[in-house]
Formats: sequence, structure tokens, C-alpha cells
Amino acid sequence: MKTRRHPVMRFLSVFLALACSSFLTGCGGGGGSGGGNSPVGPGPTPSGVTAIEGYVSQTSISASLRADIGTALARPLTGASCNLIAFDAQGGEHVIAEAVTNERGFYRFAGVPDIYGRRNLIIRARSSGGDLEGVQPIIKIGASVRAPTLDPDSGLNATIVRRAARQGKQADLNLGEIMSLLPGKTLAGLKSQAKLDEIVDDFIARDQARHDKLGGSADTLASYAFDLQQSIQERIEQGLITPDEAWKTFDRKLAARAQELGIPADKLKALDDLDQAMIFEPAATTMQSAPGFAGDFEKIELERLRERSLRMLDTIAASMKVLVADSSSFAGFFGLVETLKKRLETITSTSEVYRLIKDAGIDMVAFTEYLSRALLQVKFTPELVSEVFKISLPEFGFGYACRLDNSSTTPVLKGNVSGANVSSSDPAVRVKVFIDQQDSFLAGLMKAIRAVAAKSAITLTDEQTKAVAWIIWARSPENLNFPAPPTPPTDPSKPDTNSSEFSLSGSVSALATQKTVAGFTFTHSLDATNVGYISAGGVVAMGAPSKPVGGTVTTTQPLAWLSAKTAFATLKVASDGSKTIATMTLTDLTAFECVEVTGYLATKTTFVPESYDGYQPMPMPVPKNDPFITSGGVVSTQSSSGSSMPGSSGSATAMPGVVMPSFSPDPLYIVVTGAVILPPSPASPQYFKGAEGRIIQPQTNGIAVSGLFLFETVDPASPCNGAVLKPAFLDFEDKRFVKLDEWVGKQVRLSGTLISGQNQTKEFLLELIESAL
Repeated sequence: MKTRRHPVMRFLSVFLALACSSFLTGCGGGGGSGGGNSPVGPGPTPSGVTAIEGYVSQTSISASLRADIGTALARPLTGASCNLIAFDAQGGEHVIAEAVTNERGFYRFAGVPDIYGRRNLIIRARSSGGDLEGVQPIIKIGASVRAPTLDPDSGLNATIVRRAARQGKQADLNLGEIMSLLPGKTLAGLKSQAKLDEIVDDFIARDQARHDKLGGSADTLASYAFDLQQSIQERIEQGLITPDEAWKTFDRKLAARAQELGIPADKLKALDDLDQAMIFEPAATTMQSAPGFAGDFEKIELERLRERSLRMLDTIAASMKVLVADSSSFAGFFGLVETLKKRLETITSTSEVYRLIKDAGIDMVAFTEYLSRALLQVKFTPELVSEVFKISLPEFGFGYACRLDNSSTTPVLKGNVSGANVSSSDPAVRVKVFIDQQDSFLAGLMKAIRAVAAKSAITLTDEQTKAVAWIIWARSPENLNFPAPPTPPTDPSKPDTNSSEFSLSGSVSALATQKTVAGFTFTHSLDATNVGYISAGGVVAMGAPSKPVGGTVTTTQPLAWLSAKTAFATLKVASDGSKTIATMTLTDLTAFECVEVTGYLATKTTFVPESYDGYQPMPMPVPKNDPFITSGGVVSTQSSSGSSMPGSSGSATAMPGVVMPSFSPDPLYIVVTGAVILPPSPASPQYFKGAEGRIIQPQTNGIAVSGLFLFETVDPASPCNGAVLKPAFLDFEDKRFVKLDEWVGKQVRLSGTLISGQNQTKEFLLELIESAL
């Protein structure tokens, strides 16, 4: 049967041409299985024998397509002499095993001796065409492991390990950690051996800093990292995961293991900042000026920003647990953190991270008021909360979250610490400077917090003080850049002198009937808007409140009433990232889709008094429609109106672990002092439940493109028709992980999230294959 050519196929034509040219020549072919202790190859390895097995390809392997490599090589390197090379303590190289590739490019080192150590051995394949090299992360005594396929690009890892070996550190340098921070294409794009050497040297210095921070846990974590690298590399060889996905998985599983070891979230965040300053930012400066690398760098930058934001959210959540006596009473906050983390997974540009925090509307009101409630737990009154959030924020100068365009980053560090300049040529000195400055920042914040607490004779433990400090630091532009909690004025006639300035985003519209409160005339409203495509199959815009089925719907909810005595400075950010500053009025702002207004509260009436040890807190607004997740992963909807999520009567399958609160606070009264006009928003991620269609593979010259899967929906008007399918769960040990090649050609009913950005291929993050039709 002739396959129809979908519009999305025209959109993918360039992508397919590039992907197929690199993949089909090196890995064209079908599926199969391989890797682990029973890799595809001629004959099994005898039990109890220490062995390494792998393949050699004459052409490069694509990093973006998913397919079994060992059975798919179109141009294997045959008859090549293979050497297994280990390093002694002085960095000398020793051949400890030999083999020859067969007609499929397969080789096996059997009976590998454990002479010079078990980590980071180099594999070299020699032929008349030259040498190909790669790195085997570990050997396992008495077992067989699958090595990464050698190809023209794999030699970079060998270059890195050799640099470390010169310092006797090859057993300490984990390539998985480097690749999770700087993907292979980034390293290859540096085009400078000196720059690559600098990164390796910095990583070695950074590893020593980790030992200093974590003590004995550092060795345990390092050992896990090598096992994890090997495990993930074997999954890449099997085609279960792509290299592009693999190192994101590595980073998250390593962080999860650190948490299991009891390593505090703030220490992990501190090390992440060190990685940013010492490794990523210097490489970023080089990559931004590299010819033809802009598109690739933007994707790498986004992934890095995403991971940093996730780490910061974990740090805030951990800090909140220190402050609150009963975590269950803050379940809504921790659910909100999970919601933000899920939204982070769907963003398609760095500017969207800014919008995620600043354009979250009601969610940010809830988020910041929860922070106020947490401070109330340690006896900070609303007035003291206001003072805490006025504390000056330290900055390293990363400047990510506040960057609305793709301009260059600011210098990594400002000034110097303890007389040692950050530009020292010695990596160990640079690491010390950074750690000293980091400790200085934290100590300064803690001192300021204690000073605020002392005014009311509040005593905080060191742990509580540090928790508050991390929450304050999380507000900086280089972190999450979320607004301060709105605090009511003690004198409503002078809000700017006795309440904290804060920000809130939405669309501005004129009020039909103006309001006069506390001597101010409120002429406009700031509205939160949620837009979602609702189909009969049941799709919900992530984060949106429950809606009836049928068509595209827009719901608007007032966040605030706005007043402005005079015109104010407004920063306008265009879609191309260009910025202009103008003086505008509230009426001028009504012409734009989304505006971030900055100002002060003009009244106390928003907050309902509630007693707590004699203090008057600012309680959370009452949730009017607040779905929650049960242990079975089902949303139970509690609503005064009895409404439910679409797709069932009273419950619907939801993204596991996600709580999507829909708070309805009374509008705030804001006296506006400034504004930022945000660029047009991207398409909202959409969660589909029960979308029906067929899984297909596109073809080039009659040959199916290995590892690329598309969704052909029954309803051709469905937004997810023609989307590229990807498993939502990158953890290959997750029982929900889907191996897509087993479902090609089958009619299925799917659940998952659709992501479509202006500059990216439309992707459907597959969460569940509910059934075959």
C-alpha cells in the first residue's frame, strides 16, 4: 500500500536526508539484540572469563537515531588488528590483549588480565586505512562487557583519557560525567587540542573538589558512575537509547544515586555551579564563535540550562523540608515543584525557561506564598519575610534564566577572592577561588538572615539558616529568577516604602468598571491565560484547569488589578531577541500577549489572617479545583462543581508523579512601577490520553530509516499526527520503557505529551502504549 506523504514529512525532509546519509552508510539495517554479557557476535564467551567484545565501523555512527549497532553496520572494518591498551602509574601505554575483526567488524578480547587497573582502557583498531580508537570504561572480572563501537569519531575519548593518564588520573576521569556536561559534538567542535587539554585538567581539579566536599561518598559515587557509564553505553549499542539521550539519563541517575547516599541537595548544587563555571562556561564561550555551530550549541545550552534548573528546584524542595515541621501540609508545594519540573522537560528554547518561571501566573503566586508560609514556620512575620526577600542576591555571573535572547554570557566570575585571580593558569587555583567565593556568598547570606531574625529574637539553627539562604539565592538571575512573595504594606498609602517589589506575568486588559482602593485608582487587570486543544481522545494542556471536551478553549482568570500613577519604563523583547526600552502606560500594554509587571501591593485585604503562635501569616488561597495524584498514578479531581478531567467520569490517567494545582486566589492590588513585554509564547505542550493511530517508519529509497518512528493518527487533524515518537522515560530500567521497533505497523492507542516548537521537529513523548487496536 502506498504511504501518504504527510505535511510533517516535508518538514522532516532535510532532517531525514542528513540523518540517513550518516546512519544508513554506517548502520543501515534492522533490529535485533545485543550488548551486555551476551552480545551479538560469533559464539558465546565462556562463563567466568574476563572479556571485552565490540565492533568497528568505517563510517561514523549517528548520535540521534535508535537502532542496534552491531547488527546494522553497512561498512564494518574487517581484518583489522585490535589492541587493548592499559596505562601504568606514569602514563605509559601497554598492550595487554590482541584480536582481529571478522567480516562483520566484530572482535573479542578474551582472558583480559587485570594488571594496570580496570578503568578507561583504550581499544585501537589498525588497518591500511589508519587507526580507529575508543575507550572501554571498565572491565568486569569474570564477565564479558560490550565496548562502544569504534568509528572515525570515537578517538576523541581516547585523546581525553591520554591527557588524564599523563597526570596519573585516568582511573578517576569519568567520560560519562564529561559527556553529560559537554556532549561529544561540543568537544569535537572545540577544534583545539589546547582547549581540550584545559577542560580535562579542569575536570581533574573539579574531581578533587568533589572529594573535598563529599568525603568518602565521593569514591562510592565515582564507582557507581563507571558502572553506570558501562550500562548506558551497552544500551546505546543495543539501540534502546541514543547517545543524545544517554548522557541526560546518566546525569539524572547519578544525581539520584547521590541522593540515595544522603548527599545534601545544596552540596550537589554547589558542585553543579562549579561545573558551570569551570567547564561549561569556558567551552560555551568558545563554541558560540565556532563557525556553523550555532544551532547545535543552542540545543546543548538548553539541555544544560534545563538540568541546572531541575537541580535548583530540588535544592529548594530540600530546603523547604528543613523549614517545615510537617511536610504533608506542604504537599501542594512539592506537587507544584514536580509540575514545574515536568514543564521544564517540554521547553524548546532557553528563553522559555524565563517564561516558565515568570509566566506561570497563578502557580507563581502559590509558589511564593508557600515560601512565605515556610518562613512563618520558623516565626518570620510577614514584615520579616519582606525583609528576608530584600536581601541582596549574590551572583557568579552566569546570567542564564534572565537571558531572553542568545547573546553572550557575562564573565563567569566577578573579581577575585583571597587575593587569587580567577584567571590563574592553574586549575586547582581556579577551583579554590570559586569554592572560596561560593562559601563567601553563602556565609554572607546566612549573616544577613540572622540579622533579620535577631530583630525579633528569632533563633535559627545553622541548618535552618542555610535552608533560607538557598531559597533566597535561588531567586538570583543565574538560578530560577522567581519573583519575591508579595508582601502587604503597613501603610497602604505608601506601598513603595514598606512592602517588597515583586513581579507577576499575564495579559493586560482595561477594566469596564474602575476600582478605588487605598487612594489608588485601578484601571486594568492582569489575567492568567491557559489555552489547550481538547479532543475527543482527551488531551489536556499541561497545567491548565479541568475543561470540558470539545475544540480549542481559552480560560482567563484575573491575577491582579493594576494601577499606575505615571507612565513607566518598559523593556520590550522581540521574537528575534532584540530589546528596546520605552516609556509606556497600562493602556499601551493591552496590545501585547504577555507582560511581566513589577510593582508593589497597595492593600492588605488579599491575605486572610490566620493565627500561628500569635503571628498573622499570609495563608495559601483555597484551591477551588485541585487534582491530585494517587499512588496508582490516577488523577482524582476534587471540585465544588463536580467537574472532572476529560476522558472519564471522575478520573483520568495523568503524567506519573505530576500534580497540576489550579489555585484561584483573590486578585492582588498592584501599583505598577515597570514592565517587560515578553516575546510571543511557544505552542503549549499538550498531554494526550488515548490518541489512536499507527506507528510507522519513514523510508528513503525504499529502505526504512532505522531508529526513526512516526505516529500516523486516525484523525488527520490531530496535532500529534506525523510527530516523531520518543520514549518519555529515559531510564532504561523503568518498566514503562517502550522499545518502539516492536510496534512498527501496528494500530495503537497512545498516551503522552506533544512538544512542538518553532525551530524543532514535532515530538510526541510516549508515556504509555495503552493497547493495540
